[in-house]
Amino acid sequence: MKVYLIIISLLICNLVSSQELPQEIWDQVELFLEDREDGVDLSVLFDRYKIYYENPQDINQLSYDDLQDLGLLSDIQIIDLLAHREKYGNLIMIEELQSIPSFQTSDIQRLRPFLQVSDPNKLPVSLKSMLKESRHEVFLKWGRVLEERAGFVSDDESLPDFLGDPNRLTLRYRGNFENKLRFGLISEKDDGEQFLSDTINTGLDFVTAHFHLRDYNSLIKDVVIGDYSFSFGQGLIAHNGFRAGKSAFVTQVKKGGRVLRPYTSITENGFHRGAAVTLSLSPQIEVTSFFSRVNRDGNVRVDSIDFDTPDLFLSSLQTTGMHRTVNEKEDKGTLGLTSIGGSIKYFKTNFDISINHLSNLFDTPLIREDNI
Repeated sequence: MKVYLIIISLLICNLVSSQELPQEIWDQVELFLEDREDGVDLSVLFDRYKIYYENPQDINQLSYDDLQDLGLLSDIQIIDLLAHREKYGNLIMIEELQSIPSFQTSDIQRLRPFLQVSDPNKLPVSLKSMLKESRHEVFLKWGRVLEERAGFVSDDESLPDFLGDPNRLTLRYRGNFENKLRFGLISEKDDGEQFLSDTINTGLDFVTAHFHLRDYNSLIKDVVIGDYSFSFGQGLIAHNGFRAGKSAFVTQVKKGGRVLRPYTSITENGFHRGAAVTLSLSPQIEVTSFFSRVNRDGNVRVDSIDFDTPDLFLSSLQTTGMHRTVNEKEDKGTLGLTSIGGSIKYFKTNFDISINHLSNLFDTPLIREDNI
């Protein structure tokens, strides 16, 4: 009970501080969600625009992928902006966007809180200084359904179906220096899962951590250690970031942005764990390489009459991220997935071409059962 009271107190403090956040962030989140029908992790989306608001990006230094990552401009506006920079040089002030035909005054007002024109003579900051001057934040969230639900109610003859209590807990720690360095840790307990006391596995049910260094110098564009996601081939090969969703606009079909991103969602699948790097070998050539080793949930089956050396296989993958019952916990982390790949990209203002490679290796065969 004392633990829950502390969590509730910290949650109230977090809600009070959240009320002081600028309206521009909420407006941008609402604008992003318009005409989109797919699911989006709102906490990740909110954190992204909060960082942009606290550390406005230099509009003269953003590439095509960077501008797509912002989610503030259409493809036509991005191409027009890059063509303007190539023809006339860097912008002197944000108001110069008015000279680009595809930009309206309302667009400039919407961009102003998140973009700026930085001092070109600003000296780079060392990694040691970034870590020392980083901003740190901790978020705690608690919730539960007050009514009794199936799975938590037991009778006189049997135990509850779920091993844990109905409380849902989330802990987020985040540190960042502007938009160049991000590191953090996220832990979550779903309702019905055990907290610290576990009959099968010891510890918190889901923990993810990341360290992301971005645009450190002219060579190092992205370095990610820990959990991350990546996007290749406009989402046709792989994509774990924000999706355009269903819309009446055909320009929102493709998926883009930077290749590598740190994983900051509480969704317990879809991420990669290991290390990845993107290097800018020249202004027109980028090389990305990554390695990942992560365990996925799956249903293990035995396919052998020899019980001394049985052949194991997985009949299906579990993507809910729930580990509330004994059976669900037995399925946790049963499939080892090793992913290796990379990309070589050549690009100009209105053209790019890439060679991508992705290999997924399973340590247990995945054989789907026939539906009867």
